[in-house]
Amino acid sequence: MPLKLLLRTLHDPAAQEPRQLRLYQLLKGAIADGRLGPGTRLPSSRQLAADHGLARNTVLFSYQQLLAEGWVQAHRGGTRVASRGPDHEAAPPMAPACAGMLSARARQLPALHAHESLLPFAPGVPDLNAFPWASWARCLQQAWGEVRARQLVAGHPGGAPELRHSVAQFLSGRRGVVCTPEQVFIVVGAQMALDACARLLADSGDTAWLENPGYGAARNTMLAAGLDVVGVPVDAQGMAPDEGLWQRSPPRLIVLTSSHQYPTGAVLSLQRRLDFLRRLHGRDTWLIEDDYGSDFRHARASPALPAIQGLQPQAPVIYIGTFSKLLYPGLRMAYMVVPRWAVRELGKAIRNLYRSGQVVEQRALARFLNSGQLTHHMRRMAGLLYFSGMYGPDALCKLHVVMRTGLHACIRLA
Repeated sequence: MPLKLLLRTLHDPAAQEPRQLRLYQLLKGAIADGRLGPGTRLPSSRQLAADHGLARNTVLFSYQQLLAEGWVQAHRGGTRVASRGPDHEAAPPMAPACAGMLSARARQLPALHAHESLLPFAPGVPDLNAFPWASWARCLQQAWGEVRARQLVAGHPGGAPELRHSVAQFLSGRRGVVCTPEQVFIVVGAQMALDACARLLADSGDTAWLENPGYGAARNTMLAAGLDVVGVPVDAQGMAPDEGLWQRSPPRLIVLTSSHQYPTGAVLSLQRRLDFLRRLHGRDTWLIEDDYGSDFRHARASPALPAIQGLQPQAPVIYIGTFSKLLYPGLRMAYMVVPRWAVRELGKAIRNLYRSGQVVEQRALARFLNSGQLTHHMRRMAGLLYFSGMYGPDALCKLHVVMRTGLHACIRLA
């Protein structure tokens, strides 16, 4: 193709780039897509400058850049297009959306429908208008006054020490979790905690038991880690595996939402909790206790069952909780509590795989906890509107709405 035709847009008045850069881009593009084939001789810098009304330095810059990147070669007879382009440019252009770019596991993940807007009855979304924004803003402002530039480079491994200490106290008082601050690891959302368990506690091909029906994002996390997911039926007392399942598909991971099964609302009975702990003895199995919804219970008058972790603190149980539902979903801050005997090895693995952040937000949350403002906020939220879908033994869907007046309304749908 004639060079004059290739460079027809060189003097385009709408172009924003300098002439020397524009010339370089046009020549490079023509070489990359084959319009200037290997061995093609380019005009001398003087000739090209004269033919296109350019300064010679403009052409020299373009030629030197092409030479440095390997697009052209200098010969005694002049400058010629190289026999092939640089290795990083030699591949043919790829389609913008190529299914082959994803792994087989990624292509098989079930689609999830995220609640991106504040729709009525959207699960997991609290009444954000009731959030104490002014108090939270003060905690953030005070936290900004405490940090220095060096602390913003990277967060403390495992999370801010003051927040880990506050979370340990908070869980001990409210959920009966037995732990020290060193056992608490602050993570970016409960999803990250599940991801860490799937990747660090199990190998590809291992079996993970999940509740059926259950939390779709947890299923996707296990599938993405290459685990074989087995759905275990749920009844009015929570996950209910039969004896045959223990023999046919022994699990490496068991994921339980013990306080409020999603989406049925069932609470794992104390008998089931103790049975799962008994089953762990002599097995190479981890129990992941996702304490979803423990702070907002439907039967508010009845006391909450203690966390499974607190029943046997030395058992291979990972306790997971989040502040996103207590405060606001965009906070994306959660925690995982690991057994004392696993802190060193598992803690090192977590630090090797993930990086801690949210330095300011973690300090602010520690202040929010220590001042009692979180407890006050939870008491206020208990009387506000909340929603949960519950599928009882009679296969009826119950929509429980607790109004600000404290009155209860129940709608049954066949």
